[in-house]
Amino acid sequence: MVQIQEPASTVIKLVIFHETVASQK
Repeated sequence: MVQIQEPASTVIKLVIFHETVASQK
């Protein structure tokens, strides 16, 4: 697997986190 850049990884994690919080509401 190609290692993605840290900034991109952080954004993806933030998006997943946001979606998780939104689904819990």
